[in-house]
Amino acid sequence: MLQPLVDRIEIIHVPAYLPIEKFGIAKEYLIPNLDAEYGFKNVNEHVKITDAAIWAMIVNYCGYEAGVRNLKKCLDRVFWKIVAKLEEKHNIEIEKAWKEAIIKILEAWDIKDVTAD
Repeated sequence: MLQPLVDRIEIIHVPAYLPIEKFGIAKEYLIPNLDAEYGFKNVNEHVKITDAAIWAMIVNYCGYEAGVRNLKKCLDRVFWKIVAKLEEKHNIEIEKAWKEAIIKILEAWDIKDVTAD
């Protein structure tokens, strides 16, 4: 900085988490809490997020933030998308099961072709 300017201003140091500290917080606190919040611990299934993915979130999306609020939001979106995909897969399986059940019922009643006129 320019020396005359430094003489006239006060420099304030704002504490912030380092990226390595954010990584540790995500790994030890945020991910396990979101895992429990979304119910994966109840079904003995856990979400595994790679270290590289966590680092990518920290560097690309949350690097300039002092805290971990945006990191938690990023991780929350990841969990939400996982739940949405699982729900979509579950709905497809239910629909398939219903179709198979209807076909079995129709075959039991000797109905071979059902068309709407």
